[in-house]
Amino acid sequence: MKIEVADHSGFCFGVKRAIKIVEDNLKKEQDVYCLGPLIHNPQVVKSLMNRGLKIVKDISIIKEGALVISAHGLEPELVKKAAEKGLKIIDATCPLVKKAQKYAEQLKNDKYHIIIIGDKNHAETKGIVGFCGTNFQVVGNKSEIDIKRLQSDKKIGIVSQTTQGIWNLREISTTALPYSDELRIYNTICETTLKKQTAARQLAKRSDVMIVIGGYNSANTKRLVEVSKETGVKTYHIETAQDINLAWLKDKKKIGISAGASTSPESIKEVITVIKKQTTIL
Repeated sequence: MKIEVADHSGFCFGVKRAIKIVEDNLKKEQDVYCLGPLIHNPQVVKSLMNRGLKIVKDISIIKEGALVISAHGLEPELVKKAAEKGLKIIDATCPLVKKAQKYAEQLKNDKYHIIIIGDKNHAETKGIVGFCGTNFQVVGNKSEIDIKRLQSDKKIGIVSQTTQGIWNLREISTTALPYSDELRIYNTICETTLKKQTAARQLAKRSDVMIVIGGYNSANTKRLVEVSKETGVKTYHIETAQDINLAWLKDKKKIGISAGASTSPESIKEVITVIKKQTTIL
């Protein structure tokens, strides 16, 4: 049995940066809070919590100390509330996410109807929405576009959640084009995300089974699962090595592994170790 790990698997620049920012501040600040998970990796977040990071769901809970803005960003209104409470703001937003926020605000200021491509329930998308004013819509794919709103707004601008697929951006842009006198498109998809998806697709095509490692709440990991499944190969999404089912590997000669942007190198190594041990039983 052969095991191959897709290129570009694991931690991305933005995730590494966010973790380091928190680790550095935990050494200096007595009370460090984060509104929601810093990254979408429960194991890494738990490790940071064991070192003092406090995860909260509402800013009203925080009385004093420092608030970390997660790698996914935060709505500007919430940042303003935190500042008004006298909290120290520690910005761990991925620079590429900040770029998407900046473009969204620019489109708002230039009076465009904004289409945000992304998962409306994801923290990153919610953060981008906070920069759009009121004239926007969030869509996951072209079928979700509100055409009536496009017909009344001839200036249309498009930004994307950084973990979306380039093909989705292309389809939605093509759908919006006939309804616009002016279409402004910002490609805010992370280059590393594109490389991860391409590598996962290529590996899936030459594998008997694919295992994708990453948080179950991780948008970019879910996208890797989708990309792999589109090739027709059997694909399993796991969060840790303990989630592996021995039956998945039976009679398989080539196992492909891909991992999301919030997946640590240690998690990938652990999965490989478990697979090697289990396959000696089969």
